[in-house]
Amino acid sequence: MIIEFFIQAMISLFVLILSLLNPVIGFLDIPNDLSTQILDIILGTAYFMPVVDLGIMLMISLALVSWHAIWKIIQRVWDALPFT
Repeated sequence: MIIEFFIQAMISLFVLILSLLNPVIGFLDIPNDLSTQILDIILGTAYFMPVVDLGIMLMISLALVSWHAIWKIIQRVWDALPFT
């Protein structure tokens, strides 16, 4: 749920930037609904590639790898102490 909140925030920021750029680049003969087309492409891709589920699996994998690395560092420091 937290990851979905961050993804929705990023998408809304992206839509805001595109809506602000639409009047600025309007003289370049770019269609007015460019932002909706790009958003439809992103949401269509997210339908086939569930980014939220992949993000959760990636975070679990990163947590396990970093825990393993931190545990190895703790063991090395413990072995390097002179009083052990």
